[in-house]
Order: sequence, then structure tokens, then C-alpha cells
Amino acid sequence: MTTELLQRVVVGLDLRATDDAEGTFEGLACAVGVEDPYGTTFAPGCWAAGGLDDGERAYALLHMHDPFQPVGTFAARETDAGLYIKGRFDDTADGRDARTRAMSGSMPGLSVGFRPMMVDPDDYDLFTQVRLVEVSQITARMAAVPGSAFTAARTGGMDPVEERAARAALAPVRAADDMAAARAAARLRMAR
Repeated sequence: MTTELLQRVVVGLDLRATDDAEGTFEGLACAVGVEDPYGTTFAPGCWAAGGLDDGERAYALLHMHDPFQPVGTFAARETDAGLYIKGRFDDTADGRDARTRAMSGSMPGLSVGFRPMMVDPDDYDLFTQVRLVEVSQITARMAAVPGSAFTAARTGGMDPVEERAARAALAPVRAADDMAAARAAARLRMAR
């Protein structure tokens, strides 16, 4: 059985380096209520309805949606504006490179990887329930959900306890999530 994993790109980083928190980043990973270049819109409440994982390092920040290139970890929550993330770049060569690229502007974008679970029955392009899988750092000038952005990236490294927590956050998506996503994808195909 296969499950459908979709990706939507968001850009518009507003990065600033500060000394108050080292190696961290934060920002709006996906705005809600805004049509993206794919013609779809994320409804307010869709991320919470899909179930967001708890914990400071609940999700992986990846390089260009490559599951073999994690560059950090983050926590996610839904705000009125959309999916807000706050996390830490890994203290690895890849993590330091990701931070440098975010700060320089060569990789200023974010893209969400998600599983669709429900759409509006009157508008199949309106996601009403989605399951977050990961967020990726991407290069500039890719298709984007307008209004989404990093708001900060800071310098620094991780202590060993934080590093263990980051590795634990990169564990594979649970089988229950896969089954729920497969059922949701089947419902979406039937609805179309």
C-alpha cells in the first residue's frame, strides 16, 4: 500500500542573526487562507485538525525534501497566520551549511511536506485537514505559498542532550500515521 506525500513551497525569508539564542530558527512555514501556485489553499485550522506532534524536536528540517539530509529539528504549532515553526539547526556540517545558506539568501525558502487527509467537499483545492511530515529548506525562486517565511536564524551549536533529542525526532513516521494517511488519500481519490 502506498501513501501520498505532497509538498508545497513557501518563501520570503526575513532572517536576522542574534546572540540571544544560538543555532535556532523560526518562522511561518505555511500561510493559511492564501492560494498557492498549485491552485490549492490551506484552510485555517487544517494543521491542528491533522494532529501536530508535541515536543521541541518533533519534526525534521530537511534539505530539499531529502530524508537522508536532515539539517535540523523543530516544533510546530498552528497560529491564526498558519503553521509556525521554531527549532534548531543541527551542529553538523550539513546543519551549519543550512544556516549559512539561510543567512546568505542562497537557500531562503521553506517547503512543507504533508499528507492530505480531508478537503472541502465543495472545493477540492481547499485542504481542511493535513498531516505535517516535515519542512524543508529550499532554494529561492521556487513556487511559493505567499506570506510564509523564516523570521530568524541564529548562530551556535547543540549540547549532547539536545543532539540526542534531535536524532530521536528523525525517527520514521509511525505506522499508525501511515495507515491514517492511506485512508485519507483513498477518501480524497474517491471524492474527486
